[in-house]
Amino acid sequence: MSISDAVKLNSPFRISGKRLVQLEDEYGNVIVIESRNHFILTFDMIYEQSKILKASPLVPVHQYIRAMLISLSFTTVEKVLVLGLGGGCLVRAINACNNETVLDVVELREAVMRVAKDYLSLPDNTQTHYYIQDANDFMNRKNKDRYDIIFSELYSDDAMTPLQAKRSFLHSCADRLNDNGWLVINYHIPPDVSSPFSYLLHSLFKSVLHCITPSGNVIIYACKTDHQTPLSTYQERGNSVGKMFSCDFDTLSRRLSFWPKPF
Repeated sequence: MSISDAVKLNSPFRISGKRLVQLEDEYGNVIVIESRNHFILTFDMIYEQSKILKASPLVPVHQYIRAMLISLSFTTVEKVLVLGLGGGCLVRAINACNNETVLDVVELREAVMRVAKDYLSLPDNTQTHYYIQDANDFMNRKNKDRYDIIFSELYSDDAMTPLQAKRSFLHSCADRLNDNGWLVINYHIPPDVSSPFSYLLHSLFKSVLHCITPSGNVIIYACKTDHQTPLSTYQERGNSVGKMFSCDFDTLSRRLSFWPKPF
């Protein structure tokens, strides 16, 4: 047992509730916990990968998921790619907004897919296609469909997958977007105007915004087209998404800001 594992085992912040299932694969554990009001997907009993409200499974619980869904108001959405399934919160929400939206969903771990289907109300319809595959391999395959939105939420138990910050990955995402399509990334640090990542973002995308959620997640929205849209318009559009789920998106929409340009 590593020091990190020992700390987690004895942490006072461990998720409490009834353990419904625990699967183990080469990457670790996949656990579903049932609390009084929620089902929770976790890999380490500390961090919540997904949280589903029992009474209303379609309602996005975590603020960072709501922030990612703001992008549904930025463009016409007919085909969506989701990289990183988790508990399927994004997939359920997008499907609830419009069950005719074509969804390609890529998840590395078969165990995650299995528990999401068995315990977390994962949509099962002809418009939603699931792939057990490495996200980078999927992005580089020869049959390259184009998407209106690419959601990238690639995380291990407690850290962002480094792939999301790599030049090759962002290039692949840009290539797979329609002209008015948006890349939406659940990132791990706020903007640094002088960072190589900031330079890369602005070299590939003409419109770049971000939202720092109360939990500290940084959601990036990037489009290849220079829309020249006022920030207030993005905020108004984002707030409208909350009405689809009877949720308050106003606080998050007001946190929208342009990602600073390094030049």
